[in-house]
Amino acid sequence: MDFKNYKDIEIKHPKSNARIAKIVNNDDAVVVHMTLEVGQGLHPHITPVDVKFFILQGEVSVLVGEEEQVFTTGSIVDSPKNIMHNVTNAGDTEAKLLVIKTPNPDSAQYI
Repeated sequence: MDFKNYKDIEIKHPKSNARIAKIVNNDDAVVVHMTLEVGQGLHPHITPVDVKFFILQGEVSVLVGEEEQVFTTGSIVDSPKNIMHNVTNAGDTEAKLLVIKTPNPDSAQYI
């Protein structure tokens, strides 16, 4: 059995300072636990693989292509590969989400 706590492996995202922890990283998928403070978010970017956002806590604005919507706890949002996307904490409390990329991307293009 393998065990890890996301808080033990959490780091600051290099561009946004969001707290992230890569909890799964293999050939099939990458799963990242992300914590966003109020108003904090990622820069719009494109990944060469499909991405799913699972909102664990709070209110998160998700942009996929030209569509933007606020989602709450329990929501799962799909972002197809090669489409610009980003997430931003749209609430008044800390937001937490899982970011699931399948398969594991070799790189992401930030714009």
